[in-house]
Amino acid sequence: MNIDTRKIIYALYYPSFFVGILWFVKLIEFSLNLDFYAFGNYPLSLDHLYGIVLQPFIHEGISHLWSNTIPLFFLIWALFYFYGDISFKIFLAIWLGSGIFTWLIGRPSFHIGASGIVYGLAFFLFFSGVLRKMRPLMALSAIIALSYGSMVWSMLPIVQLLSPELSWEGHLSGAFIGTLLAVWYRKAPPQPEIQPVELPSEESTDEYWMTYNEEESPNEENPEEQR
Repeated sequence: MNIDTRKIIYALYYPSFFVGILWFVKLIEFSLNLDFYAFGNYPLSLDHLYGIVLQPFIHEGISHLWSNTIPLFFLIWALFYFYGDISFKIFLAIWLGSGIFTWLIGRPSFHIGASGIVYGLAFFLFFSGVLRKMRPLMALSAIIALSYGSMVWSMLPIVQLLSPELSWEGHLSGAFIGTLLAVWYRKAPPQPEIQPVELPSEESTDEYWMTYNEEESPNEENPEEQR
């Protein structure tokens, strides 16, 4: 297994773990006939500050959770694959930052779901790729723009007219935090490149084989024994 393959597999651990927790929480709700809706993020309520942290783990139903699962998995994988050591800082900043911002600007209602993290990751990866002008990141930005370009409309208050249940505040909060982090970390190095192994030069290799032949070669008087 080469180094790049190991990096790809290693980066898969994080989205698998996080998405697995989301589905585990939903399984508990169904199994015990519970509703964790009240653990969501309720803006400007000091009694519901825990919702800033718990919001991503609570979803209205299977369709709501599934709509977040695929983009979360892909975006978290991309973050940890491309950004290595600073990935944890960025992920936590998006998680908590989007929750805090939603708590400040949201409507007086429970805001639930991991959409804020999805928007935060998408906007961070997109603008980070543009600002850094690195080919792999720019290619990733193009994929995100094509796949999630329609996300912009779900960040605007006008979406309430069509889907009043959507938390445009959570989407906008994630996008704002993700863009802010892309600017903040624009000079931070992404995943460090693997340093190539330094092989001996051709000259030193020849010298080694000359020494080997001089010390351990068979009897030179019978050249057939060397074949």
